Amino acid sequence: MFGLTFSTAWVKTSVSGLDQIITSWGSAQTGRKWMFRIQPTGEPAVGVWGGFAKGTVSVADNQWHHIAAVLNRDETPSVDEIQFYVDGQLQVTAANNTQSINTSDSDGVYLGVLDTGTLQNYFRGLLDDVRIYSRALTAEEIAALAE
Repeated sequence: MFGLTFSTAWVKTSVSGLDQIITSWGSAQTGRKWMFRIQPTGEPAVGVWGGFAKGTVSVADNQWHHIAAVLNRDETPSVDEIQFYVDGQLQVTAANNTQSINTSDSDGVYLGVLDTGTLQNYFRGLLDDVRIYSRALTAEEIAALAE
């Protein structure tokens, strides 16, 4: 499932201090678990079990925000190549560990929860219009989704 991957969602939360999962899939192995989430500090992020990238704008302000994460690479993708959009605007991205990504769809797709048997995180707030694409959208398409 790696390659052109794109996740979007409308989120509303005021919770900070906890990871909040929006969507996740893949196996609980290094580089193989895609976790689209809100960081404990409030920024949108994608973790891949061993590395993560995050935006720099907090969305944990109890207001509705459209967030998007895109990875537009077919061969040897890495978390430092993920781009984030908040309310239709491209954000600065910070990466921690340039872990390569090779997610798997063998573990199912979860919405609002990460369940690996031993680690359970869930979204604390409201989610709407959560989408997963197998192609990269243009900046114009992202802006239209955020209207």
